[in-house]
Amino acid sequence: MIIKLCELPKLTTLKIRRNKIGLSSTNAIAKLLQKYSPGHLERLEICENKVNAILQLKLAEILVQNSNKLIHLSLEKCNFGNVAMTTLADMIGRSQLEYLNLSKCQNSPSAFAEIVFALRFNRQLRTLDISHNNLFETPKPFATSVDPS
Repeated sequence: MIIKLCELPKLTTLKIRRNKIGLSSTNAIAKLLQKYSPGHLERLEICENKVNAILQLKLAEILVQNSNKLIHLSLEKCNFGNVAMTTLADMIGRSQLEYLNLSKCQNSPSAFAEIVFALRFNRQLRTLDISHNNLFETPKPFATSVDPS
């Protein structure tokens, strides 16, 4: 089915929501992005999908390679790992994104720090949604030893 989408000549928006994405689907998405992103694809929503860690990194790399015209990117509820988030941060810093949704991603604060650092280089961003995430390290309680004597 995704291969058939490649036949759409003026695709500008692609939404991929609530799917289990395996390797073959990831490769099909890659082909779709390679076909449309350089000239047409402006809005991409990859949200609430079940993707394992290796495929998350592959998706992140695909986004980096095909971000020429992308102005709207939603990765809501995509629990990308730190390595994938670092790869995405590189793309975000060099992109023309005007809208970025990373809400409910449940990544570590250090992963979001990579994104924030990269945003210094993106002059186009108008909307950033990072709601419902853990953006701060929770302090660890001090271990106290009490001498019973």
